[in-house]
Amino acid sequence: MNKFILMTVLFASLSAHANCIGTAQILGHVKDVVMKVESCQVLLTNETRVQQHQTCGLSEGKLYQEGLHVDLVQGQCRFQVGDVISGVVEDRGDVLILDL
Repeated sequence: MNKFILMTVLFASLSAHANCIGTAQILGHVKDVVMKVESCQVLLTNETRVQQHQTCGLSEGKLYQEGLHVDLVQGQCRFQVGDVISGVVEDRGDVLILDL
């Protein structure tokens, strides 16, 4: 019986982890902005504070290397170099999205 309970808990935790979306709360400054066709790529300074989700965090390496995908507003990026940036970041697989 104990083995059955242990296996059930283990399977449930693995299933939950496989379906989780990596998230973290961030607070930092914009280091660079790269304009794309329908979005901008916002790169963060190394001093950015990152508070990982307890069970489903995201890769800080990916955060610093690839930056955030931010949709344009009337053809402009909503962030400029030096701006403070804060919010929840979600890993959507190919891009990191800032949930404002």
